[in-house]
Amino acid sequence: MNNKPLEIDFILGYVVDLAKEKGINCPYSTTLVASLDRYKKGTINEKNP
Repeated sequence: MNNKPLEIDFILGYVVDLAKEKGINCPYSTTLVASLDRYKKGTINEKNP
């Protein structure tokens, strides 16, 4: 990755935050945001999927 922010991260992060604010459960989006965060931090690799 070239250290540029991902657009999907921003958009999906907003959706997850708004859902939390409204009391709506969105497990797939929440999981994807968490996975993107791990990807950005470099903690996802072949030994630690």
